[in-house]
Amino acid sequence: MIDDTADLTIGLHLPLFDFGFGHPTLTGQDLHNLLEVAERLNIQEVAASDHVAFPVPWLDGLAALAFVAARLPGRRLVTAACLPTVRGPAVTAKALAGISRLAGAPVRAGVAAGSSLRDLDLAGVPASERWARFDDALGLLRASLCGDEPTAYHGKHYRLDDPLTPGPVPGTKLWIASWGSPAGVRRAAERGDGLLFSAYMADSDAMGRAVRLARQLRAELTDPAPNTDFEFAASTCFVHITEDAAVAELLTGTILADFLKVSPDDLRRRTLVGSPAHCAERLAAFARAGVQRLYVLPVGNPDEQLTRLQESVFPLAAAYGSKVRW
Repeated sequence: MIDDTADLTIGLHLPLFDFGFGHPTLTGQDLHNLLEVAERLNIQEVAASDHVAFPVPWLDGLAALAFVAARLPGRRLVTAACLPTVRGPAVTAKALAGISRLAGAPVRAGVAAGSSLRDLDLAGVPASERWARFDDALGLLRASLCGDEPTAYHGKHYRLDDPLTPGPVPGTKLWIASWGSPAGVRRAAERGDGLLFSAYMADSDAMGRAVRLARQLRAELTDPAPNTDFEFAASTCFVHITEDAAVAELLTGTILADFLKVSPDDLRRRTLVGSPAHCAERLAAFARAGVQRLYVLPVGNPDEQLTRLQESVFPLAAAYGSKVRW
């Protein structure tokens, strides 16, 4: 059962892509083995991200979540984030409703406009239209996923004359992804049920500022989104716990920096790479910023890294005043 009394709930972000460091693209057996670890550790939330075209091999996120739904029913599944402007919002809503039904639990539908021009080009969506289409897609997704029953939707770019049925398990929420810009935070506060950060694109200080702004904007709304329990989450938080400073520096200073095109100094603040004490302090910083859920992506041996996180880091986070658990 999910413990909503924790200051920070940790979920698993599936490592679907190949970025080196002995980290090949997942096969079905790899994913099965990883979910055995998740079951043993009692991890209750599982997230997957979404790209169609990418410079490295990338296993489809929605397909992976369907696999999780069948293997570990009852878990809270999260898209972090899915791209309705690329997939099409009706197809996205249909897939998410199906995944929710297979899992027997509501999903957290984290969605983004899409930052990859290659993805948008493949979908035939002009980059200049992505935000207008995304705003329209949010209306269709809410009509299809977030009410008591799916409803029709008529927008500028997308329309549904007939509701998509069956709908998801009740309780599904729409999280809107943002790197923390004022416009992105406003969109999430006004149109969503939660704000989803990318952990490697925003540090805990930036998240804290965005959380405060979102809470202010929500308080000012006369007609907020139907779900009043607004949530704050962060995905793609790379984790590799090691006392070897040289290994930590190789990861943040070279491998991840080259893969993500993010500076090593930023990655040292935005990842859980380093000693247990360093990682515990980082977790506490996320919690102090107001982040309620953090999805960690293990680098290296997932069994080893997730077990170290639970046994070596979670207890230390209490010393920083934060209750952390799966």
